[in-house]
Amino acid sequence: HKDEYRAIHCYTTLGSMYAQTWAEELNGTEKLEPYNKAMAMYKDMFERCEDEDYKTSALYRQFVMSYLINQLDPSVSVEDYIETFAARVLSHPTLGYYDANFTKALNVLSVKNASRTLTLARQFRNKYPNLNDNELDALIDKLSTKK
Repeated sequence: HKDEYRAIHCYTTLGSMYAQTWAEELNGTEKLEPYNKAMAMYKDMFERCEDEDYKTSALYRQFVMSYLINQLDPSVSVEDYIETFAARVLSHPTLGYYDANFTKALNVLSVKNASRTLTLARQFRNKYPNLNDNELDALIDKLSTKK
């Protein structure tokens, strides 16, 4: 599409269709196939889109998809995708639409790497001190009290 909005709609729709394939009916590595196809859509979306919010959306979708893949294949790292998404969100000059998903990503990362999560959460909180995000504040409190 020449219209980037329509192109994004196609990427996200196709990626969602792949991701919603009933993996229970598949066996072995076939179970990963729909998720890998969805991940390919979101990676292509990131590469081809010019709009910065669309790029951030693509990175968020890659994080979500990596999380689903990780549930079937624990050797697939979720952390790398969260780190990439977090770096992009923290580099934005303003709070964008997909930045609202930052706390969701941090909650997943906190299971794997609590200290890194605390650092990212504090950076985000410092950047947006007036942001009303009770989940983020609760996460910071929880991780700050862990020893």
